[in-house]
Amino acid sequence: MRFMSDDLWASYKDWLLRLVHVDSHGYFKLFEQLHNRVFTYVIPMDENRASDGISLREDFYSEMRISEGVFDHRDDCSVLEMLVALSLRIEREYAGDPLDERPGEIFWELLANLDLDQFEDRFYSGSIVNDILDRWMTRQFAYNGDGSPFPICRPSRDQRYIEMWSQMMEYLSEKGR
Repeated sequence: MRFMSDDLWASYKDWLLRLVHVDSHGYFKLFEQLHNRVFTYVIPMDENRASDGISLREDFYSEMRISEGVFDHRDDCSVLEMLVALSLRIEREYAGDPLDERPGEIFWELLANLDLDQFEDRFYSGSIVNDILDRWMTRQFAYNGDGSPFPICRPSRDQRYIEMWSQMMEYLSEKGR
């Protein structure tokens, strides 16, 4: 078994951002942190979101013409992988006619909902970003989803206790998508 080198891992981050038509300019530190932070979950069904993120690696390997025998020494899904995969999935399944810029718009919307879009390099604070991510992934956000990627005005149930997919469905329904 061979491992993905740090250089290849960095190339993979750039590739992920290209999938959602996002340039890391001005947000290099944030995206680096999201790329190196493991996505954790407490709701068992959210494992599916992690699996979606990890599945992007096969597309990357294929596009880069890397052999099947290469395995990533980072077994867990990163936050960046999960958010990119989720943005692509929302676009593919719910956004209607595909537009090139839409996955990036969805990606930035998720970051804004998490209040991470404020962390341009010049205003970056790794400890605050970690606090935001910790609150989100340990479900310490509000009943209506404030502090998660999917805040809603009129929740039908406590968003802290339902899987991310169901949160997303309520969010998209409320937004009229």
